[in-house]
Amino acid sequence: MRIVTDLLLAGVDLVEAEVRALRAGTMKLIMAIGIFAVSLIFIIAAMALVLWGFYLLLAWAINPTASAFLTAAISLVLAIILAVIAKSLVK
Repeated sequence: MRIVTDLLLAGVDLVEAEVRALRAGTMKLIMAIGIFAVSLIFIIAAMALVLWGFYLLLAWAINPTASAFLTAAISLVLAIILAVIAKSLVK
């Protein structure tokens, strides 16, 4: 009977330790996702500013309508290239 009790207590201790490790891992994952989300916001803002600067540079050199078209076309080409790269990584 004592062996069964010791085995049961060891199992409960193991489950408790695993839950504690899972909780710590979950907190680290939540923090990593939060930091990643903030960095993604900064990346989007930086890309918007780069495109805006590129537009202003082109608007100074050529027609503003043409510079808007060129900026959009370059953005579209970059987006398509990144989508193809992402699709190839999934395979």
